Amino acid sequence: AVRLEPDDLVNLVNLVNNCDAAGEREKCSHWASVALPYFERHLKLHPDDEGKRVSHAILLNWSGRTGDARAAAMKLTNLKDGSSLYNTACLFGQLGDKAEALRTFRKAIEAGYRNIRLLKEFLTDENEGVLALQGTPEWEEVRGMVEKMADPEPGLR
Repeated sequence: AVRLEPDDLVNLVNLVNNCDAAGEREKCSHWASVALPYFERHLKLHPDDEGKRVSHAILLNWSGRTGDARAAAMKLTNLKDGSSLYNTACLFGQLGDKAEALRTFRKAIEAGYRNIRLLKEFLTDENEGVLALQGTPEWEEVRGMVEKMADPEPGLR
């Protein structure tokens, strides 16, 4: 698909995601670097495209440009879309900034993100999630928010 349409942003991100999922770090970095100019061109034309702004920041990280990825992610903490905020929280987790990951994760929930499975996984993931903050008041509060969404009326069972 990338050979047929080398500027298709969805295909490029899917290729990078699949390389990452397969543990192919060198290929992931290569394809992220290939994808970046296409995303940068798109964002010049559509600077308010929240999803592509998040993908751009993630691609920066995958291409090894962690400083640039962190700077881009910091500009994404006040997005409106819950999915974009959730993905930004995941990026902060990958970057090792657990406190910002948790703050952005909470914003994702407040913005309406409701994928309970992914929310629970992020709370309990030791590597890219925020499990390292377990026991803090902030983590416990967010855990309570997720539990309430998962079972909004626990006394009715």
